[in-house]
Amino acid sequence: MKLTKTAVAFVCLLLSLWLFCGCGLIIYTEENAAKTTAPTNQGAMTTAPAYTGGTLPPAAQLIDPALKEQAKDRLDKVFYMDMSGSTVLVAVADETVNTIVQDENAPLYTAYNERNKMLTEKLGCDFLTVSASVDQMMTELKASINSGSGTAYYADLLLVPSSHAAFFAASGLILDMRSLPFYTAVSDGNRGAGYYNGKSFFDLGSATESPELVYALYFNRDMVEDEGAEQLYAAARDGSLTFDYFFAFAESIAISDGEYTLSVGGAHDDASFLGDIAAIRGGIDFVSGKSGGYPQISYSSSALEAVDTLVGLLHGANVYMPTPATEESATFAKTGAQIFAEGKALFHMGTLSEMSSFYNKKTAWGVLPLPTLGGEPYAVASQDRGVLCVSANNSRPDVMGVLLPALDAASGEWIDGEYAAYCAENYIRDNDSFHMIKKILAEEIYADFSYLHQGNCKDLDAATFGAFRDAILAGSTPSESINAVLKDVNKALKKIKY
Repeated sequence: MKLTKTAVAFVCLLLSLWLFCGCGLIIYTEENAAKTTAPTNQGAMTTAPAYTGGTLPPAAQLIDPALKEQAKDRLDKVFYMDMSGSTVLVAVADETVNTIVQDENAPLYTAYNERNKMLTEKLGCDFLTVSASVDQMMTELKASINSGSGTAYYADLLLVPSSHAAFFAASGLILDMRSLPFYTAVSDGNRGAGYYNGKSFFDLGSATESPELVYALYFNRDMVEDEGAEQLYAAARDGSLTFDYFFAFAESIAISDGEYTLSVGGAHDDASFLGDIAAIRGGIDFVSGKSGGYPQISYSSSALEAVDTLVGLLHGANVYMPTPATEESATFAKTGAQIFAEGKALFHMGTLSEMSSFYNKKTAWGVLPLPTLGGEPYAVASQDRGVLCVSANNSRPDVMGVLLPALDAASGEWIDGEYAAYCAENYIRDNDSFHMIKKILAEEIYADFSYLHQGNCKDLDAATFGAFRDAILAGSTPSESINAVLKDVNKALKKIKY
């Protein structure tokens, strides 16, 4: 159940009473694609082509039931505690996606309900969520801790966006996860991104990963025609959808005046997040050595050189760059997603959630994984992806120590499968796009130390993702910007105080 802020007092009463009392199996065949060939020249079209990917099977055949059984098996292996009759209240920041309880019309409403029922059957607890802004959560949590009354913050857990996480830890508002009795991380939180000098304040397990925030490459079927669509799908299937292929294909398509090769969506309306995409899909790991000792920035010189070149190509490409806000206009021009929905962009890099704004437009489109520089890079998710935290004055840390690993164990691949099935039933109209969504969500989501800790380390962004974003907008070279501040930032990384 999702609560409004006005219901918190009632929930707190319930919690206090509890404390007082003691406490896609796809069963159809996908046609094997031939090895990808070089793209052919094709002109722009003015009418939407027919979809050629085949008719999607019945909804019951979209989901692999074995994945849910695997989640149940993982849940059976975590530490058990009887939480019968208890209610777990999660404060969810408005700035991120609720991965605990969703509204009835939301894509993962049913899946999260089923996941939570697993936990109810295993541990006996129920879940409630309340929404609040990050600022409101921080203000109320500080007041609770500083009051000296011994009264715990009203919420057991906080779900906050990665970009704001460090502020909570630096202010002493959340607990080190390793101090929780019985707590064992089911996953390492994406290569230890949440750790600092032996401490871990943020849970980045499967329960915090929202498929809605994962980036994909959309393409305009009106422009590429059926033959071009098949070439793109084939390249994605056989792993040859590199940035080299992307640029070669784009070069083969006639782009009219007022149209663009690429638009970019997500939370950054100025298209700067294209820098993050280039770095992550180029194999850059912004910060290394997180889980043992102090972290440091130490880029692979070959990887950085390759991404330098890629950023230069992207900056020079025909990318839609929204006009920034001015004194005369307080808002940006049309977003990248709007430009693509209007049929004015060949490609669009945006989150899977943006599909909901494309499906009922006249432009025909398909979905692909993001291009790579080769290898098997991480999936790219919005910097607004959530992390779970435990308030510093939590009254039942033992319960949280059991609950968090259980929540992580019960989540995972099967929820991604449910999301892909939802997209198939509501947005997409061809088999190929369905398989591409499954392929996208099979990649491990990238979560970096710098995303989490930027709020507590001077110039950390300037030596990591910020350098790539600036380069996309200004045409500068990321490595030069990074080298200018690298030494000072690595010193600052040793002085972070938590």
